[in-house]
Amino acid sequence: MTWKSHRILTATSVFAITHSYVFAFIAMCGSIFPDKIEYLFYATETEWKKHHRTLSHWFVPYAVFCLSAYWFLYYHHLLMKNIAGIDFFIAEKVSIWAIFIIILNFAFWYFIGALFHLAEDAFCGGLPVLSPNRRMKFIRLFYVRTTREFFISYGLSVIIIIYSTNSGKMLLYWLKHLMYGVMR
Repeated sequence: MTWKSHRILTATSVFAITHSYVFAFIAMCGSIFPDKIEYLFYATETEWKKHHRTLSHWFVPYAVFCLSAYWFLYYHHLLMKNIAGIDFFIAEKVSIWAIFIIILNFAFWYFIGALFHLAEDAFCGGLPVLSPNRRMKFIRLFYVRTTREFFISYGLSVIIIIYSTNSGKMLLYWLKHLMYGVMR
């Protein structure tokens, strides 16, 4: 997928889950990390193409970090449910511990964005699953930079936003009843 598609689909999905613009923005930034890190490691286009979707697209490091961070934050009741949670950590005085917890919460959402990137890439090519050097093929719904990619990613984003908001649920409710009435 293109970076635009990764960003919009990840941001809308995370917003639908959290209803937090900040967490959606952080995840959106993280959604291009697996590709961005490859550009830093490989100097030429040829090297990049040879190594694209290998170690940087292996879900294991991201999943281990996210699960560990989530477990730590949840177990210690430090997982921020929304951005107002920052006030809790800096209410008395700023400490190294408070800064660490805030950074860990933000890093959690950043790498959730990277995991979304991998899930989205699975629909347009192979990804490493069992080993970082062996790609596994999934159902290819589209090729990168095609009209079909943009229709699917942007259309899905619109549907997610409509469905995740109360006004969207009400709109779908009325459309369903309107269609039911028309079809009778």
